[in-house]
Amino acid sequence: SLNLPTSNSCKSEMIQAAMTFSGGLVAAEAISAAMSRLPQLVKVEGQTFRLHVRVVSASIPGLASPGGMRRHKPRLEVVLGGARKTTEFAEFRQPPEADEECEEDVASNYSCWHFGETLTYLASLNDLFGSGVQLWLRSCSDVNLGVL
Repeated sequence: SLNLPTSNSCKSEMIQAAMTFSGGLVAAEAISAAMSRLPQLVKVEGQTFRLHVRVVSASIPGLASPGGMRRHKPRLEVVLGGARKTTEFAEFRQPPEADEECEEDVASNYSCWHFGETLTYLASLNDLFGSGVQLWLRSCSDVNLGVL
């Protein structure tokens, strides 16, 4: 015996296929509309922009506080693409006095060497996606012999 589809089952399958196809079109349109509202990153060759690198402060465990015969003077060298810039020497600041209860928090969140500088670069996306921004910490030391 051969089971042939009845006219009702054919109509039902055709309606189901049409609804599935229509639902797919509606979903594709909704996704396309949502994607058009998202920010897009377009890589444009040769376009440049200004990049500001703000150097605030640093905690440098290897450098002792100034005083005595030796005085350290750290500075930061920032490299982007072919441009290399150096900050002025950082200033050492003593950590603020704290209560005994919060002394540990203050010490762990405090940076003793303060730069307070902004370096400005003319950059492109190739600079950022290529070598990126490189930071080099340099330190000079002065040795004092006698009274200043």
